[in-house]
Amino acid sequence: MQIKKINNDKLKIILSSNDLDEKNVDIDSFLANPIESQNLFFEILHLAEEKYNFDIENNKAIIEAISLDNNIFILTITKISTDFSTYNQNSKVYCFEDINNLLNFYSFIKKNNIHTTNFETYKFLNKYYIVLNEEKSILENILLEFSNLLSNSSYLQDIFKEYGKRI
Repeated sequence: MQIKKINNDKLKIILSSNDLDEKNVDIDSFLANPIESQNLFFEILHLAEEKYNFDIENNKAIIEAISLDNNIFILTITKISTDFSTYNQNSKVYCFEDINNLLNFYSFIKKNNIHTTNFETYKFLNKYYIVLNEEKSILENILLEFSNLLSNSSYLQDIFKEYGKRI
């Protein structure tokens, strides 16, 4: 078993069938039995805490699992802080279908001398997103002219932070 710390919030674990054998877990049980998988997962987290000070207590975690043909399993564990002060609960996410709409928005606010620093722009899956972090902003109506308002803002912000490109 190999455990690699990618950053403070992410681990990569590589398990082989031999690693499962050493833990007395057969491959079928590992894939089908959540209790045996859960016990092994907690053991891995304990090792990661000892070795890398990687603690997910009081946090949420996303676990991504990949099974390769040669009975190698790659687990990626991403810690998501439940400290909601990271994001403004009143923030809103706007989706731009293409770069032209985003550029038109930026041109409009520049042309009308509208200054704001309370938003972040991301590219994710060939679309562009603005996360507006202020309540009752003059930008809300302007943004609706060029984009669509999305729901689940805090969830989307986590996705953009993890997988998107901030621009």
